[in-house]
Amino acid sequence: MKKVLLYIHGKGGNPQEAERYRALCPGYQVAGVDYQGELPWEVRGQLRAAYDEARRQSGQVVVLANSIGAYFAMDALQGCPLAKARLTVMENGEHWFHTAEQLAFLDGWVKEVLR
Repeated sequence: MKKVLLYIHGKGGNPQEAERYRALCPGYQVAGVDYQGELPWEVRGQLRAAYDEARRQSGQVVVLANSIGAYFAMDALQGCPLAKARLTVMENGEHWFHTAEQLAFLDGWVKEVLR
């Protein structure tokens, strides 16, 4: 059974951003979570439902979250077993990774963490 990577986007993002991680994460079923709302109590149940569905598909769930999505994930998934859930900060990085250097750092980090 494949492992599942749940991608939780930040404000203004969308679940299609998860497509970026498919090639980086062979062996994982990558799913972008399409949540609605801007407050923790608005999205908590949606994220928990996405997690529960991922657990039904696989015994191993990894969460990759961005910006406010990371906060929402920490709030909604307290007590849930996660296979991976590590914080890394890029020195001199920005909030929104968009330069070639930043995206290369992100790609390298994802590959390192998920091996």
